[in-house]
Amino acid sequence: MDWALFAQQVFYGLSNGMAYALFAIGLVVIFGILGIINVAHGEFYMMGAMIFSWLVAIQGVNLVVAAVIALAVGVIIGILSNRLVVQPIYGKPSFVLATFLATLGLSIFLANLATVVWGAFPINVTTPFSLVVRPGGIAIAGDRIVLFVIGGAVLWLLMQWMSKSLLGKQLQAAAQDAVSARLVGINLMRVYAIGFGLASVLAVVSGILMAPIWTSNPYMGPLVILKGFIVTIVAGMGNFRGAIIVGLLLGLVEAIFGQYVAVQYREAVGYGVMILVLLFKPEGLFRR
Repeated sequence: MDWALFAQQVFYGLSNGMAYALFAIGLVVIFGILGIINVAHGEFYMMGAMIFSWLVAIQGVNLVVAAVIALAVGVIIGILSNRLVVQPIYGKPSFVLATFLATLGLSIFLANLATVVWGAFPINVTTPFSLVVRPGGIAIAGDRIVLFVIGGAVLWLLMQWMSKSLLGKQLQAAAQDAVSARLVGINLMRVYAIGFGLASVLAVVSGILMAPIWTSNPYMGPLVILKGFIVTIVAGMGNFRGAIIVGLLLGLVEAIFGQYVAVQYREAVGYGVMILVLLFKPEGLFRR
């Protein structure tokens, strides 16, 4: 076996998994605290990737400045989506179905908005980190190292905030059991707003980090959100650490399977695992 190639695939898989985990935690937050599926979550990722790619590749903006602008716009979109789409129908009859349809409409709107602004053609972005480095004979794209380091730092900071801050603990409590959280005096509407904002931040950050690796286009949202669904369903809704573990494992399994078994069926691996979990442990592997 070519161990250098194997190590390369392991790192590529873990770097993809880092992005999956960042994105999926946002879905865990939204589903856990509101009990809804935000279909537009993939479009938050898309907007982050498209804004960053357009600023860097077309406008020649500095990487850090472009990332800050993309993050700011993504957060604004997330906050407005919560205020204008979700909050007005919260608590209404058929709330879950209504929010599903509303966020589906929002996802279509954002995809078409991106097409109007940037066109339907994909945008490729090259950064100073796009060169390949070869530590120990292992070929690794520098952009993936950036993704792994920054993604890992964001996840670590997030988990520290979740476990040590009062607001983070309230968010976890609401995600685990919203009814009990309300009974102990947690302001759920405040938690919902913060959770929606946090989810949009994580989606945008993952989009920015993946932009130099995956080509960005206005219609990438549905594929990305399917990855998020796999992670959240397998991990168990409401479990943050589980989402991180499953996200990393999904990226790793996809990379190894694609390299050594059949690349054309790589995407099917995650769906197969999800089906098995739904059949034998529908609450998820890490659900408490």
